[in-house]
Amino acid sequence: MKEKGMDVLVSQMEFSGHHFETNLSSRELEILAPGFANMKTYYQKGRAVHSSIDKAIHMYYGVGGHGNFALAEPYRFEGKFEFTELM
Repeated sequence: MKEKGMDVLVSQMEFSGHHFETNLSSRELEILAPGFANMKTYYQKGRAVHSSIDKAIHMYYGVGGHGNFALAEPYRFEGKFEFTELM
């Protein structure tokens, strides 16, 4: 659901795509978003990097935090809350 929400932030993703392309090296961009150089639009570029950022954050709070899930999201930074299902 969050991914779908991020998909509609078109102008933000376009801005981010341009920002990342301007401020990071091509090597860094390929690490963050494989295939970055072949992406046609700033939207695609921004979305790909943001997706990598989000995945890294979710991994940190999931498997990186020794939790019971591979991916997790912090809830108000008050500690771990583990749910059997996200709605």
